[in-house]
Amino acid sequence: MPCNHKHACTDSKELCDRLFETLNQEAMGTHRRQGDHYCELWSGRKYAYVSHSKRKAHLNIWFLGSADEAKKFEGLRIKPRKATSGTWNDWGGSFTVGDIQQVKGLPALP
Repeated sequence: MPCNHKHACTDSKELCDRLFETLNQEAMGTHRRQGDHYCELWSGRKYAYVSHSKRKAHLNIWFLGSADEAKKFEGLRIKPRKATSGTWNDWGGSFTVGDIQQVKGLPALP
């Protein structure tokens, strides 16, 4: 079940923490806000929303930008966003992360 950072299981929280640490090691100046429904990641502007799991090591990450461009990164199973309107139209899709090795191998998201 999707949830926020506070109500996530320990493994899901750890994945989110490691994602945040990994992006900061890339000297991107990434910031995180733990919200009521998800974590927001930004560097100048928001570029990802992260939802957690209550039961297992799992993150669902919605990203800003093109799903076609994101498909170029090996190991990510990109789910393109269906056409919509408004500001959500800029969010290209999502992908899931289920273990620490996937987090370590993530490309810079923005």
